[in-house]
Amino acid sequence: MLHAISNDEGMFKDVTHALHVAYLVMSTEARQDCTTRAALLKMMEYAESPLTAAQADWFEELRGVASQSLNFKGLSSDDIRAQCALIVSAVRSKLPPPEMYAMEARFTQTEYEDVQGVRRFAFSREKATAIKALSDWLQPSVSSLPSLAVDCLVAKLYANHSRTAISYRDLEASFRVPRMTFARAATKVKANIRALELSAATRLQQHFIQQGILCEPEKTA
Repeated sequence: MLHAISNDEGMFKDVTHALHVAYLVMSTEARQDCTTRAALLKMMEYAESPLTAAQADWFEELRGVASQSLNFKGLSSDDIRAQCALIVSAVRSKLPPPEMYAMEARFTQTEYEDVQGVRRFAFSREKATAIKALSDWLQPSVSSLPSLAVDCLVAKLYANHSRTAISYRDLEASFRVPRMTFARAATKVKANIRALELSAATRLQQHFIQQGILCEPEKTA
């Protein structure tokens, strides 16, 4: 069983920050210290989509620039990877299934491969599995749409690169359902997913505080 390394200052600024970094680190193979650092730097430097704020902060930390929101002092790369494994494990063991699906769909990586000089993007197996499970859970709330259409609508919300984007026009052509029907359904789906994410973050926050991953929030007067 993994246990967080004691850190009175906390390692991350909040739950979302912790999950962004943890899933990014765990998407790479475990390697020796310098090789892991070099691989992560290269992957993030040449990413075609803009880095999130959390990823940018992690990038600066890898480059040796003092970070305002990451606190890995005294930890080796193996230690950091162990902490990230603990965070990902908490998502999969501490949350009810719908909340776990929402977090996995949000934070697992979009993969790519280079084929004859062209970069092709696709959902990872973990992201695709989470999206499908989340779609099945959401189906009753948008029962006017076919099941496969709901799959595509949920996938659209997690298409975090221009080359994985799905337009309402594409959905209309594929399912012969007016694009405005998809737009209205998307509003409902987004609200439900947002509620799941907020609930999941609340559950994880206390666990991460207990594990030393986050600091106890300051109490306001």
